[in-house]
Amino acid sequence: MIKEEGKNNAKHTIPENLSPIQLDAFSKLKTERLNTVRRRCKKIKQRMLTKALKHESACMMGKEASSSNKQRLQKLCSDLDKQVSPPQIKDYETLDATLKEVIKILDFKREADLHLMRQLKYIPIIIEICKRVTVCHKNEVNNLLRTLDYAIQIISKFTGLIDNRTYMVLTNRLVPLVDLLAWCLNRPTKFVYSLAFVPQLFNLLSLHLKHRLSIENAHYREDLIEYIFCCGLPPKLQQKFMSFNSGLDLSASMGKVPLALLKSVGFLEVLTNAISASYNFGQNVFEKKNVSENIILVLSETELMGMIFLLVSLLLSDGSYTKSSKPLPQTVLSLTMTSIKYFNNIARFDLALLQVIQALYIPFELLFYQLFQRKQWGAK
Repeated sequence: MIKEEGKNNAKHTIPENLSPIQLDAFSKLKTERLNTVRRRCKKIKQRMLTKALKHESACMMGKEASSSNKQRLQKLCSDLDKQVSPPQIKDYETLDATLKEVIKILDFKREADLHLMRQLKYIPIIIEICKRVTVCHKNEVNNLLRTLDYAIQIISKFTGLIDNRTYMVLTNRLVPLVDLLAWCLNRPTKFVYSLAFVPQLFNLLSLHLKHRLSIENAHYREDLIEYIFCCGLPPKLQQKFMSFNSGLDLSASMGKVPLALLKSVGFLEVLTNAISASYNFGQNVFEKKNVSENIILVLSETELMGMIFLLVSLLLSDGSYTKSSKPLPQTVLSLTMTSIKYFNNIARFDLALLQVIQALYIPFELLFYQLFQRKQWGAK
């Protein structure tokens, strides 16, 4: 057994040298622990929904809408409501055309248009489209995914305004986006990275995790962080990172993989940094931090969400860019440096957990030595 010294907490106890039968039993225990966390997710979601109900009036925050496109936006909003309101979306082509018209208006980046969209019913309608992915018929999936591409573009443009980001957090509009991302990550890896809106989803969540709320509303972000850890998203990210265990050559053309990887790793770095900010930690990494047990359990059971496996694939695989004849691609350097920030964030709230997990797989010194050697060669 490998245990953290000076602690009796079972979350830092990891068996080694298991027989096949023991390994199977340990795997089932790990799954049961993660399922227990997921059951906790329902309570968190209900709590967030209850809090959000009293903030629906937040849509009236900010400047009075005096947009020159007011009538046009009102008409498009009414059309969207009719096209999405039935239990089943019947005409995806018409819906896509309407969403494109909205995007054209938002491309001008007028602040008044963004305030008006918050005061109208746009975001509830767009979020309703995002929710349909879990209930639509399998024959509709391709059409819905194309529609979601336009819907996520609208949300990205909408949240360019500070007031609108506050509105998204306080009215609980981010939970369906987390659920949508979890649904996407449950698909095959190549399919996930072929979706153009997946990097945008990671970017949207990162943007809102970094968004500053007033002191009295800070608990909304804490709830969001815990929901992300409890909803099943981390194990799915771990599986995607571990799918590159045969080596990952980002110098070759791999479609959306480089951008999706950058955004997903960046999202995890922002997420772990937000934990530190939410709990207002001091500088001493050896002090005990009051972090939710659910967060620590998920990080432990997912081997820190598979980031070590990803780094091994990047720096120690047999890909063509690891040979001494070529410098590391910029994508690899960016991913690696962001990963270092991620591990540093974890060390700030549970140093012992980080030390135990990395000791089980590969020393950080070996990874960083490889990085230094490759960077040094590139500089030459």
